[in-house]
Order: sequence, then C-alpha cells, then structure tokens
Amino acid sequence: MPLELVPDLSNAVIGTVEYVWVVDGVVESKNQVIPVVQGKPIIERAATMRKTDSRQILSVVMYVPDPLRVQPSFIALCELRDMKDVRLPRQWRGPLFQSYPDHTSWWGFRQRYSFSTTETNPRDARLLADLHFGACVDAGIPIHGMKLERNEYEFKTGPRSIPSTIDEYPMTPLTSSDYLWLARHLLYRVASENNVRVRPSTEDASIYLSTEAMRKNMAEVERVAHHLAHRLPDAQIVDGNGRHRVRIRPPIHSTDHGCLEITGFLCRFDPYRNVHLLLDLLALEEVNSDDDTKNGNGTVPDVA
Repeated sequence: MPLELVPDLSNAVIGTVEYVWVVDGVVESKNQVIPVVQGKPIIERAATMRKTDSRQILSVVMYVPDPLRVQPSFIALCELRDMKDVRLPRQWRGPLFQSYPDHTSWWGFRQRYSFSTTETNPRDARLLADLHFGACVDAGIPIHGMKLERNEYEFKTGPRSIPSTIDEYPMTPLTSSDYLWLARHLLYRVASENNVRVRPSTEDASIYLSTEAMRKNMAEVERVAHHLAHRLPDAQIVDGNGRHRVRIRPPIHSTDHGCLEITGFLCRFDPYRNVHLLLDLLALEEVNSDDDTKNGNGTVPDVA
C-alpha cells in the first residue's frame, strides 16, 4: 500500500518496521521501532551506514503488514539514495519506474526453490511451503498459487482470477516486480526461522505477461508471441540460461484472459531488469510479415 504520513501521534502505539532494499539482486534489511496510529505506520526515511562508511538514505516506496511478527509490524520496501536524494546505482527499480511509470500491463512470475536442513529436526518441506504461502496471503502479496513436487517448492505471484472488488492488485510492471521481491524475502525469512536453508532451483523460472490489447483477443496474443520469439535470441537477457521460449497460454475459463509465458530465466532473475527489457521489446515497431509467421530459429512459439 502507498506510504502515508500521519502527523498526530497522540494515539500512537509502538510497532516495528523491517526496511528491505535490493542492490545488484541481493536483498538487505534492517529493523526499527516506529509509532503506529490507527493501524498506519509512521515511517520516515531511515539513514543507514554502509560498508563504505558513506551515509545513505532508505527511501520507502511501499509497505505491507509483516505476517511473521506480532502486530502492528510492517515490511517497507525501499530504494537507496545519497544525502542529496539521488538514487544510487545498481538498483534496477528506478530505471523501470522512469521508463514505464504508468504502463498498463499484467505481469506474473513463477519460480522454484528447494529446502535443505541445517539442524536435525527441521520442519518438513510441506509445512514450510504452507507457511510461506500463508505469509504472502496475510501480507497482501498477490501470490497466485503454490505446489510442492519432487521436494521442490514452486510459487507464482501476479494477477489472480478474482473480482477486483475483493482483490485490489495494481496492474503495473513496477508493483508486480516489487511484490515478487517481497515474496522472496518472506520465503528466506520463513526458512531461516525454521533453521532451513533455501536453494534456488535449477529449473527454469518464467515471466508471464499480458497487455490491454492481448486481453481482448487471442490474435493479438499470437502476434506478440511471434514478435518476442523473433526478438529474444538477440536480446541482452539478464539472468537467463540461453534457452528462452515463448508459450501462448490461452484462457481456460470464460472470465480468463490469454497471456504469454516466457521461460528460460534463472530462479534468481531480477524482475525489474527483465520486465524492463521485455517492455522495451514490446515497444519496438512491429516486425515484418515474415517475422509474424516464424521466429529467428524458423519455428513458431510453443502453444500450451
């Protein structure tokens, strides 16, 4: 939810916030006690000392309830800025926001992890998966579903087939990426609190996408699929394994919408950078008629 500052502290109670930020794909965090008024955290910019001894600012961009701590507690996603309020480098959220601040499109993510124990009596994988899934739901993170097979835990975040009156998931590339980082952070916290180590799977991760035009007819889904399949081999994919494939996911129910699934990402992929790249590819002018019927390898994308 957006950050709101409440100036009147006469009815404040004590709460906590965990500041979370991402630099070069690595999540870091710090905790702080804060005042809370009528369930709303009074979160201000928190200065933090870095290893370089330079003073930097944690600029809060959004927050969610912390489902793993006694309430009122919150998790605040931040960007690092210097003392002149300039965004520091190696953070890919900023470029995505600057290029596509209000882009209307739907983005989802699928990835797998495995759990390895560090003590003799760990929680089993099923319970850990359930704890993480429940934590995301309680935090308001738009987790779509999860499953456990071959001792690997897979979860998806992104738009859900739920009426908007009860599911106020914001449909922007930026917020979709924000929520994936928060879901990852909760996964590592759940594992750590149960003395278990999380390991990214070697299986491909996926990015799902749909645009306003794609949601209205399948012909547009097919056109975009062929366009991306043609462009991806030459794109500078970040955190990819070189085996990218574009799959068309047709609607299953009458209320569903068609979308694309792009596979071939490593589990640790940065959503900010890769969503940005895919949006750049979509923004390119349409390919010629030959490219509409085949991709760079002379084959059409997989259709599930």
